[in-house]
Amino acid sequence: MDNQGPDIKLNRGTKFFRKHLFTKFFCLILLVFGINLFFRKNQQFADAYAQWLNYNQLYVDQDKLHIKTSRLVGDSIEIELEGAILHESQNDISLFSGNRLISAQQAYRKKIKFKRPTGETARLAMVINGDVDTIFLNVDYDPETGPGGKKENQYEFTTNTLVNPGQLYGVKDWAIGGWGDETASIREETRRILNDSVHVIANEKSTEKILKLASFILRRTYGHEGEPNNELARMHPLKQLRYVEAGKSKLWCGNFSSIFSFLATSAGLPVRLVSCGKTDGAYTNGIHVFCEVFLKEKQEWVYVDLTSRNILTRYHSKWLNVIDVQRLLRYPIVDTGWVAWHYEKDSLFETPFYKVAALPAYYFHANNRFVFYYSDFLQIMEPKNIFRRAAKFFYTRPYYATYSDNARTVNFALYLRIFSGYLLVLLLLLFLFRLIKNN
Repeated sequence: MDNQGPDIKLNRGTKFFRKHLFTKFFCLILLVFGINLFFRKNQQFADAYAQWLNYNQLYVDQDKLHIKTSRLVGDSIEIELEGAILHESQNDISLFSGNRLISAQQAYRKKIKFKRPTGETARLAMVINGDVDTIFLNVDYDPETGPGGKKENQYEFTTNTLVNPGQLYGVKDWAIGGWGDETASIREETRRILNDSVHVIANEKSTEKILKLASFILRRTYGHEGEPNNELARMHPLKQLRYVEAGKSKLWCGNFSSIFSFLATSAGLPVRLVSCGKTDGAYTNGIHVFCEVFLKEKQEWVYVDLTSRNILTRYHSKWLNVIDVQRLLRYPIVDTGWVAWHYEKDSLFETPFYKVAALPAYYFHANNRFVFYYSDFLQIMEPKNIFRRAAKFFYTRPYYATYSDNARTVNFALYLRIFSGYLLVLLLLLFLFRLIKNN
């Protein structure tokens, strides 16, 4: 009997633990759910949906030729390349120094290895698969002398292309894919507008399409600028245009961006939505919504803002994106080389940007931050059924990317939201498994 005493106490403890296990487990589930809900709903943790990217990640397409890695191997340099012109198996790569061919090889996969040319500094040109997109390198082999006379650097080079830029994205990652379920009548009206009213031609330049579309929208909405009705934002972009034309509501930046994005996308132009500013307690630091359009001919994103009536801006021959505009606005100089296509008095005309920069200068101050929405943002935010709502809860990718010259780059809120969401699923499955097993 004495030997059974500890066993009896152990069994009682085990029964007590099992009796309260489900209660503790359920409390743990509620705790994890509360943490996840806190990061999802608290405005102070809006970054739980954001990914901080640098300038190159926002504006350099992943298909653009660039250097992924480079290293010195013995007396040779090994470079690994990335870009759309490269083949997966092997590539024809020619290396020139001036007009002299110093290396011609079929590179295995996407790597080229060549011996260092003689001389302290070499100016090299690399041609891949005969493409015009050439990589230029300045290679310096004169090592620097560190403390004690030790040679520390074996070589260095500068290049006109990116080197190890981090994860890059393609146009398909940004361009709006659709505006929900569109009826046959909306599709027919869109076709009629583009063909009969805007006169879009399939093979014309992207800039021409942009100017035509912007002029059409601004002409149809002239005199209706202002604070919109609450129901306007819930409408399809084409219905927003009709509603405003009928005089039932004013429209502002979000509506301009929606209408332009829809028509531009329908005309074959890749468009992404961009906003700036955020709400912080009782104040905002300048909230505004506009667009960027990808010029296929130039392989670059350009700033388009119908609210300011500035349609395309360029500095001499360089088309500008929104970050370019923000940076140039920090220097309030009169420069006639910076121009914009501006809409006024029922017409578009090119003018020096400083004459029409009031609204951009108001919003694009140095302290503001910008949000670039991914292509599936609209589908995520407006789920059509319970299954899509569930998918939204466990969506692991960020909804949008954020950029600021004055921002941190580590975003713990995003990873905590994702981790707590999957932990919650795991706990629920374990809880259900225990219930089924005990019954």
